[in-house]
Amino acid sequence: MIAELEVRKELVRFLSNEISLDQFEDWLVSKSWDMQQDSIASAKKLVSAIELRLAEYSSDHLDFPALHAELVPYANEINIFVSYDMAPVFAIAASSSVTIVPGLAASPVAPAWSPILSGT
Repeated sequence: MIAELEVRKELVRFLSNEISLDQFEDWLVSKSWDMQQDSIASAKKLVSAIELRLAEYSSDHLDFPALHAELVPYANEINIFVSYDMAPVFAIAASSSVTIVPGLAASPVAPAWSPILSGT
């Protein structure tokens, strides 16, 4: 099983030059080889997107600076699923903002909180 937060943490280590690309790839392969069996959809989607960028780099469709630039957004955005009184809610957080997206429910309950937008 692989967790989305775990992937993002390791990606940040690579992007900040704490570990090499080879170390990041080795870690990702070791943690994600069986992700289809027991990982949640957001983790699978994240890993698949990162693996696509790594494949583009290995086949010379991206150079190293372009690979780095392509991977940065995956370290910055976090998708969180919360169920609030039977009404699912998604929070999409980035380094500059938090967006609350109410899920579809028959009779959604208005949350007692509102989105917090930093810098606005």
